[in-house]
Formats: sequence, structure tokens, C-alpha cells
Amino acid sequence: MLGYKRREFSSLTKWFFSFMQLRRHFGAEWAMREKEFDHTEKLEAFAARKVDELDKYDKASEKMEEKKALVDSENITKQEFIANALIEAGSISHFS
Repeated sequence: MLGYKRREFSSLTKWFFSFMQLRRHFGAEWAMREKEFDHTEKLEAFAARKVDELDKYDKASEKMEEKKALVDSENITKQEFIANALIEAGSISHFS
């Protein structure tokens, strides 16, 4: 096990030193290129949007699982399940 950790560390060390040599070689140009990708506000907004979308997806998925359980337990028919899904999606009008 110790040999594996040494190899892993050795590999990381080689990568790190190669990276640092590359960075030193490019100097100011490297710093300028790093700044091109430094958009913290945009990245945070993007991440927040994706987390919100994931929360919405999780809620919708949970609702769908509950409805599927109703179909599986034969409390509603497949046709009722599909009709309800279409109504919720706004694909067809619901007339009472």
C-alpha cells in the first residue's frame, strides 16, 4: 500500500513541477490568460442557477415517482396518469 502512495505522490510531484516550469516559462502571458478565466461572479451565478434547476428537477422527479407508485398500486390507470401529465405540462386544456 505504501508503494502505491509513493507512486501516486511521485506522479503528482512530476505533474506539479512540470506545471510550474510551464508557468514560469510563460510568465506575464500566463497571468493574463488566467485573468481571462477569472469570472467569479458569472461562475457563481451559473452554479446557483444549476443548483436551482437541480432542486426543481428533484421535486418534479419526486412527484413523478409518487404518481408512478399510484399507477403501480393500481390506484389510477395509465390513461389517467398520462392525462394528468399532459394537463400539468399545459399540453391540453382541462375542462371541468
